[in-house]
Amino acid sequence: MQHYLQLEDQNLIHLISSGDEEAFTVLYNRHKDKLYAFAMDLVGSNDKAYDLVQEVFLKIWEQRTNFAEKEIFASYLYQMVRNFSMDYFRTIVRESTLYHMLSASEKEAVLTPESFIEYRDLQQKVQIAINNLPPRQKEIYIMHKEERLKYNEIAEKLNLSVSTVENHFCRAIGSIRLYLNSEYSTVFLYCLVIGLDNV
Repeated sequence: MQHYLQLEDQNLIHLISSGDEEAFTVLYNRHKDKLYAFAMDLVGSNDKAYDLVQEVFLKIWEQRTNFAEKEIFASYLYQMVRNFSMDYFRTIVRESTLYHMLSASEKEAVLTPESFIEYRDLQQKVQIAINNLPPRQKEIYIMHKEERLKYNEIAEKLNLSVSTVENHFCRAIGSIRLYLNSEYSTVFLYCLVIGLDNV
């Protein structure tokens, strides 16, 4: 095990691709804590953050022969956590009662007075949450959701990598979601997925 600790990620990946469980354990222990903290920032749940990290490493093991050529593996790990987090958000929305209620209303193009008031209240709460974001997160959130710029356009304007822009946007979503109570959090996620204005 001591020898494995001295190896770079890429060396470990090559060993893992041939089924080396000890190399996999070293890679997991090397990255799990930082990935967990990153996932926690995104989803706001200790248990779910832990589950996401476990899912990421399970996928790596199951598809280990496909990862041998990944040169910047740590960055890829964070990308996987980010993608799994967004899938988690979408699942919450799809499974919520509110989703089914609103999708039916959307088909009929009808909004009740109650749902309209609730939505306006949500907008106000989201705006407060946006104003409380760190400056860079707020800037990127506004550029993407309000100015309708794509990630690559934002990256070019701010002289950042696309992955950095995605990271800031995901963190902004997590922060806004945490600011809202459970009811409004679900509404916010629904609006985010279907792309309603000003959310």
